[in-house]
Amino acid sequence: YKRQGVITGLPGTKKTMRVLIGAAEFGKDYSIVFTFPLRQLRDEVVSRFEREPLKRYKDRVTVIRAHDEVCPSLSERVRSGMQYWQALGEHLRAVKEGREECYWKREALKAMEAIRQRKIIIGTHGIGIMIWLLTWAMRRSDVIFIWDEGDEIFVNISEPLYLGDLEVLKELAPSKYKRILRLSTKAVPNADGPSTGLFLHERLVYQLIKRSFFITATWPKSISEWFESYEGHEIEEYRMRGQTSDDTIVILNEQLNWNSRHAWMKVLAPQLLEIAKAAVEKFGTLAVIARNYEQNEELEMLFRSSGYRVWTDRRQDNECDYRDCDIVMITVLGKGYRGINFFSKRTGSDFPVIVGFYQAKGLDIVHPIFRFMFEDDPEDEFSEMNNFIRDLVMAKNFQSLFRFNRFRNRRHLMVLLDKRWWSTINYYANFYYKSSNIVHVSIDDVSKVVVPLIKSFNPVPEGE
Repeated sequence: YKRQGVITGLPGTKKTMRVLIGAAEFGKDYSIVFTFPLRQLRDEVVSRFEREPLKRYKDRVTVIRAHDEVCPSLSERVRSGMQYWQALGEHLRAVKEGREECYWKREALKAMEAIRQRKIIIGTHGIGIMIWLLTWAMRRSDVIFIWDEGDEIFVNISEPLYLGDLEVLKELAPSKYKRILRLSTKAVPNADGPSTGLFLHERLVYQLIKRSFFITATWPKSISEWFESYEGHEIEEYRMRGQTSDDTIVILNEQLNWNSRHAWMKVLAPQLLEIAKAAVEKFGTLAVIARNYEQNEELEMLFRSSGYRVWTDRRQDNECDYRDCDIVMITVLGKGYRGINFFSKRTGSDFPVIVGFYQAKGLDIVHPIFRFMFEDDPEDEFSEMNNFIRDLVMAKNFQSLFRFNRFRNRRHLMVLLDKRWWSTINYYANFYYKSSNIVHVSIDDVSKVVVPLIKSFNPVPEGE
């Protein structure tokens, strides 16, 4: 281990598993903090240590959970709809008054002990940032941080660390707590209440990157360029190429703006039903990516009106499991858009036919820290800030698409209903796809092109 790096490759190339095995075999010279954007992903990885090839390393694993996971009273407040900072404030007041118990100190102690014993620590990105702050304040250089879905960490950095969560460090290590506060940005007032949020200083972001490995199919090049301005070289990239994909891609040759959706949905709605009919008749299922929850609801109504059973990440009360529904639908930046693998009992594999809309709205991540990192000129479409936001927006769409496209030894027909998909595919995966397998269509001809392709499509490549 010498320095930072990025492990990239198309989704489904087993990047995470291969890095997990490599990290576990790395030896006992380092503590390894392996973090994930979702708790569901974290728990899935923890379960892998119950079976080979990771079972032999099970005793080295320590799981660190979030504050609201270990304190039931805090969790109840959050589930009731209370904002986290409000719930945390009430919980800590109740603890001081002796009305509630807090078990967060126990988790912090467990993390500190795991670092001393050089164990494999597994948690979410938020927990990873807090552990990183602790190890940085302790001046520990024998800790390696691995961030799965690595570009997502920059969304986490744009969110506040709550002083109430960090207060346990004030008790356990007061001098280190003061160092963290001194070299972080000042607490930022909430719109609805007092100052509660602590954001990392630009130099701390640089130090975090310098001591980290990132696993992702969608690494923002703008981050590498920013890092180079500090370090004098870009972050080293290790690409897990896998095999060239034999997928077929149909891309709309125009941009579908949300404000004019009623006009273009009149044209697309009947064609979507034709595509659904062909896909469900041949493969038993169709995967759909909605650009937001409003469109998700509209598409659900469209498909249900034609008698299809629909599973959507918008609902908790779906009529069927996603593995056994006619239509399976997720949303860009929704609950199912990242890190989760969708499979179908009907195909015995992933989804042969995928229809994707495009969410082009800029993410709400332009916190002042990014103003420090990137030059911003609202009039310049290609300013550093706009390039950074564009990188992350493309990543969110790309990651959503590949929740359904998991097996590299299977062919997929991807119907991408916005010309901006073209730049996204080119940016993150142009080396995987054959130009002869890419078709551009007009909005009036989508089903005319796609339905015959579905009828003749074979997901299993020749020779298998």
